[in-house]
Amino acid sequence: GVWTREFDKDSRWGLENGLGSLLVTALQHGVLGYPFVLPDMIGGNAYSEELLLSGSSTGGVQGKTAPQSHAAGNSVEAKSEAVVASTMFFGALPDRELYLRWCFANALLPAVQFSIAPWQYDDAATAACRKALDLRARYLPTLEALATRALATGEPIVRPLWWHDPEDSVCLTVDDAFLLGDTTLVAPVLEPGASSRRVYLPRGSWASVGPEPRTLHVGPVWIEDYPVALDELGVFELVV
Repeated sequence: GVWTREFDKDSRWGLENGLGSLLVTALQHGVLGYPFVLPDMIGGNAYSEELLLSGSSTGGVQGKTAPQSHAAGNSVEAKSEAVVASTMFFGALPDRELYLRWCFANALLPAVQFSIAPWQYDDAATAACRKALDLRARYLPTLEALATRALATGEPIVRPLWWHDPEDSVCLTVDDAFLLGDTTLVAPVLEPGASSRRVYLPRGSWASVGPEPRTLHVGPVWIEDYPVALDELGVFELVV
């Protein structure tokens, strides 16, 4: 399969090229026929605020003039090359909470990419990311089976909720959760300062597999304030 990469993400919350756009873009790629999505790096690209907020079309790009040369009496005009000052390019580490939420939101997408290491924060952040990767390891057989099917049919690996029930109007509005295949619903936290979230489950019986004790929910139903700690991911499995 051909992998398609999401655009470089900014290290920020929200839909404006931040964490909130991670799922939206992955889902869009899938339904357009590009199931093998590279979601960009965990935590975003850590570009400096000076670069992001420069407001110019060059994004903090400066002109660099090449030296003139003279050959056989003919002068060659200096050429200007666009370069970005290295001091403007990289900022501080992404916010720790943002980084960890990003890691769990990305854990069950088709691919995971680290550029900023979790141990650049602390031992607890490293343990949390290891937990996210352990969860991914549990679902690798599912991811591999879906990848094989995608090669044959072009079906998305990660799917919007309306894939399960296209006649459910609520499913058409949900952009902060996704289906991994047909039977796993993933609901990460994408907002700062939150320890719970609202989750919509379409028709069927869904069993929670984390973080709360396994509970059966019959949809269609909204679950209010579903607890999702900083080192957890909301996951539900379709039972019937």
